[in-house]
Amino acid sequence: MRTKTFKQRFEERFMVTPGCWIWTAGKNNDGYGLIWRDDKIVRANRVSYELYVGPIPDGLIIRHKCDNRSCVNPSHLLTGAHADNMRDAVDRHRMASQKGADNGQSKLTEAQVLAIRSDTRSQVKISADYGVNQSLIWFIKRRKNWTHI
Repeated sequence: MRTKTFKQRFEERFMVTPGCWIWTAGKNNDGYGLIWRDDKIVRANRVSYELYVGPIPDGLIIRHKCDNRSCVNPSHLLTGAHADNMRDAVDRHRMASQKGADNGQSKLTEAQVLAIRSDTRSQVKISADYGVNQSLIWFIKRRKNWTHI
């Protein structure tokens, strides 16, 4: 009986569609395909890149051009730094902008920030009126926070 190669086992675990190659075997909680290799579980997208493109340089991750975490199509995969991946997420609206009022922890609106910047009262009085810490008023007035407006 012939034993299958790792590549053959890998190729049995995805379905080719007109665009993506969809991983049909096990996935992690984030939706990335998983496969056993050399006595450990590894991400299928990394394996695909290594099998069909080449080694992944140290310190780099595999990014998806298609934004489909279960895709293992090597033409949809590219290397990059974590910062590149985060930039992709923001640019492709996979990650909400966390600036200003879009940040879930923000206590102020953009209109309030503009009003604070023009308010000539003491920072203590302003902070009491808006229900925020005086240090936040200091940061806003010096344009250290809310720099996008």
